[in-house]
Amino acid sequence: NAKRVSILTNFVYIIKKMFAQYYPVQPGNAEVQKVFSHLQDLITKHLSACEKSIHGDNMGNGHAGCVAMALKILLELSVDFPQYVEMFTGPLMKVFKKHVQECSTEPSGSKQKKMPPRAEPQLKGDIVKPSSNMCLILRILSIEKLSNAETKKTLLQSLISLITLKGHTEEMYMELARTVCKWITLPEGHRNEVTARETILFLQRLASLERNGNISARIISAWQDLYLKTLYKLCTNPSQTDKAKEIRRDAFNKVEAWCLMGLRARNISWRHAFFNLHCQNIGKTPYECLQYIFHTQDWEALSNTFWLNVCVSLLLKIVDGKPLPTLAPNSSQLPSLLPSSVVAEAQRALEGAEKKEQALALAADGAAKPPSAEI
Repeated sequence: NAKRVSILTNFVYIIKKMFAQYYPVQPGNAEVQKVFSHLQDLITKHLSACEKSIHGDNMGNGHAGCVAMALKILLELSVDFPQYVEMFTGPLMKVFKKHVQECSTEPSGSKQKKMPPRAEPQLKGDIVKPSSNMCLILRILSIEKLSNAETKKTLLQSLISLITLKGHTEEMYMELARTVCKWITLPEGHRNEVTARETILFLQRLASLERNGNISARIISAWQDLYLKTLYKLCTNPSQTDKAKEIRRDAFNKVEAWCLMGLRARNISWRHAFFNLHCQNIGKTPYECLQYIFHTQDWEALSNTFWLNVCVSLLLKIVDGKPLPTLAPNSSQLPSLLPSSVVAEAQRALEGAEKKEQALALAADGAAKPPSAEI
């Protein structure tokens, strides 16, 4: 295995040096042009075979080791030679989509797909797993110099499949979050700029992965830190452009208010930060706060926690701010629970009882007083 790693590393190094020296190829250099054409055909052959099955075909094309070699070459070339790598972005997304479908845990009772005869012996001694190639593809696609116009839609579709298909590696989920977060935080005017609608869709589908239990407990803290850092940045972006305002509004209303990941984050600093964000968006009056708690907000995402504690904290928060909440002068007076006629009759009965008690007391005092002696 160590020998294979060394061979692969040296081969990628040679290819990169060759590109630095001869790319783009001059028209008169036929030998170099032949080498570049052969390399392109080799990469295309393995990616095309992998599009049909992650284990390759019967000819040995497209199995995990060969695909890993092609992906590492493209990853090394993506920074300095993005125009060359862009030719393969379409096939790369098709391979990723195929990996999403076949690398997931097979449902119980389903038939296992039969591997090609030549794939099994090759995979036994292979140092690369198909799931590792998913991370390499995501790293290539996250390069800012590469155009992502053709890949955004396919990745959004793949995220839907990832929500329902479990069993992928933890590294893939982390790499997926890094790629998406890098895309949606690109500055306005960038050629790979993501629209406001796409930004919200990406955030919602990443949050669905977490809510659906796809993210394991071992990486949930790191995954939440990466996701919440991006979400908080978008919710508090001070820019006044139309796109920034739309994202700022929808990132809170359609993402955080829906999944409440900030309020149930494992990191207490994120819980405090998003709690303050909720306070800023619900208003300062008791009426606005109560309307938000009982009418606007859906607390389903906090159903497995003591969510009433959050509601009480939101209510208590309004008395900490300035100005203090104002109440009506008679707000502390409770209306009578009985009709006025019943109250009047009760008052008359009470007065009659008091007079009767006074008369009895006077009579008792007169009977107890001894008669005066006659002179």
